[in-house]
Amino acid sequence: MMKVVLITIVIVGALLALMILFQILASFRRRTGDLPPDLLDGELPNGDEKPGMYLGTFQKGWKKPLDPSGLLRKGPGKFWVDEKGVNFLVNHAFQPVFLPFSRIFDSGVEPVNMRKYRDEKALVVHWMLDGKTCRSAFLVKDEDHHKLAGRIKESGTYSKAEA
Repeated sequence: MMKVVLITIVIVGALLALMILFQILASFRRRTGDLPPDLLDGELPNGDEKPGMYLGTFQKGWKKPLDPSGLLRKGPGKFWVDEKGVNFLVNHAFQPVFLPFSRIFDSGVEPVNMRKYRDEKALVVHWMLDGKTCRSAFLVKDEDHHKLAGRIKESGTYSKAEA
């Protein structure tokens, strides 16, 4: 009986150690620094928002989400575009995800290759952070994604030539 308990304790300890090691290694792949101040300049919605889903911000493919503080939380919420940029307020969050037009250089509609949303068409906003191209993906309900992408693309003022 003692042998079974000892083996169980060793197995549980080994699994915990592997989980901790996995979390440490996974954190090396993600950005952990703070966001520049202009990405925290979003304001709360004024009534022109649409329900939607923030799928995350990515640099390469759909498997490695960018993880700076402020862009951590994905999920359902409210999407809107104002005179300063693109905003998304995740439900129960206090600060919206904010992408100023000064950082946006393109937007479009792309199929998402994430497990839960595979092949759904999402609004994808292309923008710059620390000289690197980022892609933030949104599913916006009851909205023509192509029309919205065109509006965002026209308003984006960042030129990749500036980098």
